[in-house]
Amino acid sequence: MTGRWTAQDAGIGGGVDSYYEYLVKGAILLERPELMSMFVEARQAIEKYLKKDDWFVWATMLRGHVTLPVFQSLESYWPGVLSLVGESDTAMRIIHNYHSVWRQYGFTPEVYNLGTGEASSSRESYPLRPELIESIMYLYRDTRDPILLQMGEDILRSIQHSARTPCGYATWIAAQSSPFSGSQVRGTQELEVEPVQQPGVRRGAADSRAAAAGGRRKGGAVRHWCVAYEQRALCVVPAEGATCMVN
Repeated sequence: MTGRWTAQDAGIGGGVDSYYEYLVKGAILLERPELMSMFVEARQAIEKYLKKDDWFVWATMLRGHVTLPVFQSLESYWPGVLSLVGESDTAMRIIHNYHSVWRQYGFTPEVYNLGTGEASSSRESYPLRPELIESIMYLYRDTRDPILLQMGEDILRSIQHSARTPCGYATWIAAQSSPFSGSQVRGTQELEVEPVQQPGVRRGAADSRAAAAGGRRKGGAVRHWCVAYEQRALCVVPAEGATCMVN
């Protein structure tokens, strides 16, 4: 244990995204102004060293030189965070950039090279990350800009068209290949994995317990159900009785 930094690249994406997000949300939820002060201080450095034409790059912590001119899908939380601190005008410019990547591929690849305008090799997948649609939600609540509804529709149509499988919603594995990878399922479409009931049958506590226990209950109220959380598991029992398990 030396106390020295071993990873010396700074950015707003993977590895630090939750830190910035929780500074703002924690400040609001817990009424802790010191958390907001920490965010404001960090954002000053972000604006100075990382922001390039409403994109955010990675730079060395020691000198501020750009090391990775890329956009990461995980960074898509940033416009939503800015909307929470009263910076919706700035956030709108950023989210238009992010949405342009979505329009290019039908999703946001894990890493997008800003220099080439293409998804980075071996980082082309889209594991149904919710950050972009969450930012769109926050911005719409603040601005009521109808263009955000169109962005949300674009995302929903893409997911329904290219990520839906008989066993739930799957990772889009690469920008230039087949859109399905049955090994990963995430929580972007939480409403799509609720128990499904027969018409006219109200799902009560007994139905919920039956679904949680693993299938249909007598009487047929639960025809099929899905459970999905992050990338851990998916279990679907279709109406025909087949079972699909994904880990």
